[in-house]
Amino acid sequence: MHRHSQRLSQRARCFTVAAVALTGVLPIQGFAREMVQMNMRAVLSISPQGESVSSMAAFRVPGESQQTTDAVADFEQLLTNKQWDKAFRAMETFQSANPVPMVRTANDFVMPVDLYGRRRLASLPPDGRQAFRVFYDAQAKALLEKPEGSSEELAALEKVYQKYLISSYGPAAADRLGDTYFERGDFSQAAKCWADIITYCPDSTISVARLYVKQATALARAGDWTRFDQIQQRVQTRYPEEKVVIGGGEVAVTEYLTALAKERASDAADAAGLAAASNPVPDKIPLPKADVPAWKYEFFNENLRQQVAVAFQNSGYGSGMIDNLRPEAVSDETRVYVNWFGLTTAIDAKTGKVIWQSEKPEAIAPRVQQMVNYGIFNSGAMLLDRGLIFSTGYEQNRMPYLRIACYDAASGKLKWNTSGNSGLGEYFFLGSPVIEGDVVYCTALKQMRGELSLVAMSRTSGTKLWELVLGNPTQNPRGGYNVDLEPQIEATDNQIFVLTNDGALVAVDPVEKRIAWAYMYGEGRKMFSNRSRRRGAMPSTGGRRGDLPIEHGILYFKDKGQEELHAVNINDRSLLWTKEIGSTDALLGIIDGELYVLGDALTTYKPSSLERRWWSELFGKNVDAPLFTQSQVYLYGTAGLFDIDRKTGKITQMLTEFDTEPTGGSVLAVDQTLILITDTTVVGYRTAAP
Repeated sequence: MHRHSQRLSQRARCFTVAAVALTGVLPIQGFAREMVQMNMRAVLSISPQGESVSSMAAFRVPGESQQTTDAVADFEQLLTNKQWDKAFRAMETFQSANPVPMVRTANDFVMPVDLYGRRRLASLPPDGRQAFRVFYDAQAKALLEKPEGSSEELAALEKVYQKYLISSYGPAAADRLGDTYFERGDFSQAAKCWADIITYCPDSTISVARLYVKQATALARAGDWTRFDQIQQRVQTRYPEEKVVIGGGEVAVTEYLTALAKERASDAADAAGLAAASNPVPDKIPLPKADVPAWKYEFFNENLRQQVAVAFQNSGYGSGMIDNLRPEAVSDETRVYVNWFGLTTAIDAKTGKVIWQSEKPEAIAPRVQQMVNYGIFNSGAMLLDRGLIFSTGYEQNRMPYLRIACYDAASGKLKWNTSGNSGLGEYFFLGSPVIEGDVVYCTALKQMRGELSLVAMSRTSGTKLWELVLGNPTQNPRGGYNVDLEPQIEATDNQIFVLTNDGALVAVDPVEKRIAWAYMYGEGRKMFSNRSRRRGAMPSTGGRRGDLPIEHGILYFKDKGQEELHAVNINDRSLLWTKEIGSTDALLGIIDGELYVLGDALTTYKPSSLERRWWSELFGKNVDAPLFTQSQVYLYGTAGLFDIDRKTGKITQMLTEFDTEPTGGSVLAVDQTLILITDTTVVGYRTAAP
């Protein structure tokens, strides 16, 4: 939970409140809806020049097939006809398939067919449940006879939980399995076991109030206070007088949960301490009275700009696209770190002096020229986490493969580099990595036209821990590379979400290391032809990448360059709504219960309804990453530098008179220095003490 807050802080420059992930399980509603046949139709898109750019289907997850769709339709018909024996045999076929095929439901969600079948069986009517127990109670009972504490017990409990949950012995097995996970410190899995008993075993003899207490305790230990609040409210409504035995003594469940909730205060204090230690930024920052920088660091001088302009023109692009080459930057309590196509630079925030650089700046010019030849226009991503800098970039002898490098933030010493890792050297990494605990999650292509994978690496060593193929991106019919893919990742304790920016949102179970489900919502990204390229069109989806905010179990997302904003309930796998916003708009995150969207204007919405609270467009264009504090937001655009009150949207301060025309960019603050990152320079302005 705290780590999620830190990631939002880095991406949206927010140092206060962050979005909270909610991944509980709600009762099945309408799960037995009629299955539909897959409709893999080609969609014709038109470029701004009036030229066809793509007719391919969108992103495809592995394992989807017409054969599986037909088999599941037959399974549904058997259940409808109450041919229980044949239906259960079909279910066994689903469960034994390896690899597990995927099936698409009527609401455009895709899930593993064994999980579909398990959840479908859990929704059987009483006579269907009774038939299931006649067939499988004996097998479940035999598995539970494994000696308690033996090496075979855990495997037996997991098998009963996965295959025979609705049997007479399933709830007891899931309860014991939850205890086992809890004792091992796997609190999210423990909470899931107890939640599944409540959801799928309504006729269980186990006390529901006790199950809620155990689930809430596990959620508290995992730091998942949003789901904890849901459980606490449910218990107060349904079991206000219920008592359970805990530690040998009887206690009211409401009193126990109230006492447990007090642990949240210490967690919040820890999170605030971590954020303050990372960069103690005051709430209100006095803007400079005039454009008089304390220092300036130029990473893109005129000589290099001319070289890059020639590279653009020789490759058929307009030289004006140079303005799109903007660096990523992060900061700690004393320094600013800038990533410029893999050149990572640490700058002292007070003096502007370079502390260390990962390589010589002279190496950038030929590298950028090669990148332009491949149609790459992304300067790279950057993360700062517990004293380590994670930077994506390119190397001259490995173009166009994007690598991830890890440096010690204090010294600049290289800790690890994927290009030198025998297991990761041939990967083309995409988008920005995300850190959850001691794991770095990133997306990658083994081949630039190949499958998209989620890769989990050790934070400290860069060693690959595991890899999961997510699916096949939209392919360019003219054979182009997939270098324009920019997936986004959001990591929670028990789910990893990958927005492909190619027509699919994929949820991954990091424990079972498989796709839990996917929402197939679009037609895939537009692919520009060589003819469009010669006309100067950008061979990518365009627009900002943005964030994947989650609040109250709802994930909000928008494909880069598309107009549709989606709200998906990640608990019951359903689409709440889809609404149109600007194609260049990006989600900055949910802060203090409000959704911030940045495009030609900065707009705040109520997330649940997308009702607009306020908007401001006076800052001009080319705003990259604003700086959020507790009550203010600072933006730098082509109209100048603006301080906006987050409650009202009104301008509090502004600086519009610059010696040269403002270019726009990102805003950072380190101690008493306000820092602007443009497309050519990093500029520091001294501010008065708060």
